[in-house]
Amino acid sequence: MTGRNWEQEFSNYLCTERNYSEHTNINYLHDIQDFHQFMIEEAIATFMDVTYADVRLYLTYLRKREFARTTVARKISSLRSFYAFLLRENVMAENPFVTVSHTKKQLRLPKFFLFTRDGSFV
Repeated sequence: MTGRNWEQEFSNYLCTERNYSEHTNINYLHDIQDFHQFMIEEAIATFMDVTYADVRLYLTYLRKREFARTTVARKISSLRSFYAFLLRENVMAENPFVTVSHTKKQLRLPKFFLFTRDGSFV
């Protein structure tokens, strides 16, 4: 990647051009660092070497770590945005995260009060 610190440049982009909050910026960078750790474990040399198959393996890795669906969705969103930034900067030819759909939030059933015939509720 030509020796540039793309993570830092992405952070600057999020702050200046996208006007993201510091909290969001920190979470996005943390997600990228987590993915980078995964890349090291899987012997993937650079962000440019990541393929769709690697992304699928990463999703399996996240599920094994038993992250909540919302956390997995945020991590995918963070990485999709990071790779979109790399595309914009002409570092990547394609975004390996673009076709990944994130798991939807688990919907909870609403809670109801049940009333008996005499007006009390159960």
